[in-house]
Amino acid sequence: MGRRGPPKGEGGAPRKEINIDVARRAASIGCTAEEIAALLGVARATFYLNLERDPEFQRVIDEARASGRATLRRLQWQRANGGSDTMLIWLGKQMLGQKDKVETEATNTHHVSGAFVLGKGDPAEIAQAYRRIIDGTLDDES
Repeated sequence: MGRRGPPKGEGGAPRKEINIDVARRAASIGCTAEEIAALLGVARATFYLNLERDPEFQRVIDEARASGRATLRRLQWQRANGGSDTMLIWLGKQMLGQKDKVETEATNTHHVSGAFVLGKGDPAEIAQAYRRIIDGTLDDES
């Protein structure tokens, strides 16, 4: 039995023209490949195929994404310079590795409704409490 359909490389849907300006604007505001493909009216696979086959298209998308990130960074810096404490804190965390310090403090070993909470205290007392937990001898008064 022979091959069905048109000869290889012929037939199929006509090639969809990609609007490079739409793709550039979408990439510059951080749209995903799937979102850009939808805006262009093509399948996601078609979008990726165009990126793969056309180095110029890939370059345009990459540059647009980089430009969008730079614009966002500039706006964040403007907010931080304008006195936005929230933006200063966020940038400190992102760029300087700063983080919130969370302190928790418990004072003793307690047994509450079957749940054990172990806190600060003498290591020997904590070890003894663990032994009592394992032995099942820790009562509700501990």
